[in-house]
Amino acid sequence: MDELLDQLLALTENAVDHLDRMTFQELAEWVQAREEIIAQIRRQPAEQFRGEERRRKVEQLLSQSPALVARMEELRAEAALHLNKVGKARMQKDVYDSAYTPDSFFIDKRK
Repeated sequence: MDELLDQLLALTENAVDHLDRMTFQELAEWVQAREEIIAQIRRQPAEQFRGEERRRKVEQLLSQSPALVARMEELRAEAALHLNKVGKARMQKDVYDSAYTPDSFFIDKRK
């Protein structure tokens, strides 16, 4: 159990140290690695969570959460802004394309 908490703590500290440079993809990979460790922790019996050292590690992990959540919110807002721009551009293109629909067709026939 201690080694899993140590892995999770090291992973989190590394992410916090590089948080300002992390891209969306790197953050997604971090979340995936974190979820794998948490799944392993959840498989452990609840009795193994007792102990002052483990409690201290969990509190340390929780204290770093606000910075990580803030970075995730920044990336989410950035993605929403880009999606909004794409949606507006698509809407303008659709309006432009529909404004020039021809009313008649000319067909050339060769005899």
